[in-house]
Amino acid sequence: MEVINVSICDTTYNLRCQKEEKNNLINSVNYLNNLINQIKISNKNQSNERIVVMAALQLSSELCSAANPNQKNNMQNHNQTIIEIKKYLNLINNKLDSI
Repeated sequence: MEVINVSICDTTYNLRCQKEEKNNLINSVNYLNNLINQIKISNKNQSNERIVVMAALQLSSELCSAANPNQKNNMQNHNQTIIEIKKYLNLINNKLDSI
């Protein structure tokens, strides 16, 4: 395991990850920060909490669209995607809790 320091929405986190996951994690943090910054620009008076929730919704939407490009209205596929999102969020929470 490797510990890396990242900043997300002006808060620093020490995250643990496998060495082979490091680049993916850093790219994910950069993508999230870029999305947060875009949202901040267009929603100047919003709290950081609201901006982060908006970014999470945007990422969830992107994930759903990528997982089901030809069947966006298929509820069963959406439910499966939501399950995958929850697994991923649990993994991230576990990494944050282990710090």
